[in-house]
Amino acid sequence: MKRLTLASAFFLGILFFSSIPPTSAVLTADFEFQLTTGEVVNISDYKGKPVLIEWAATWCSTCKKNQENLNLIYDTYKDNITFISISYGGSRDTLEDVKDMKSSRGYDWDFGLDINNYASEVKTANGYNWLLSADLKVLKTWNSTIVSAKAFADAFDEYLGIANVGVTNEDVVSSPLFLMTLLILPLLRRRK
Repeated sequence: MKRLTLASAFFLGILFFSSIPPTSAVLTADFEFQLTTGEVVNISDYKGKPVLIEWAATWCSTCKKNQENLNLIYDTYKDNITFISISYGGSRDTLEDVKDMKSSRGYDWDFGLDINNYASEVKTANGYNWLLSADLKVLKTWNSTIVSAKAFADAFDEYLGIANVGVTNEDVVSSPLFLMTLLILPLLRRRK
């Protein structure tokens, strides 16, 4: 019975977090972050082209999977979308940790460190992804979930107004509710 109660509480928690509207993030300020090159930049430096911010942490398995999925489509979209992975301020990552994350995974887009903990101000953390318009308004967010390459591509295509370019990788389900169902069903079966 105790397992069922814990499972129910966990399931209700996931339902709550998955019910957060997809555009709940708001860019509240022109925030700074430090690139792996050491240069400190502002998000406003990226104005003029849509931006995908992947809020990360070097130890985050969800982030690692999202980066792998972004890498699958990076070459297709790099001329139209700016990709940035930012280790959020509460991650306890150092700039060296972020450099290691980028180099060990072999990614070509910008990686940086949230040096002023802006992520805390806007209540975001690792595993969150924001698609920003060319004028840096938040168009879409994926909150604390693994996002498939196809889901990213579909959002990019919708914003860019182009037909789907053929990204079909659906090896990861991006719905927290579906993932929770996979976890809860075995617990319910054991109870019988």
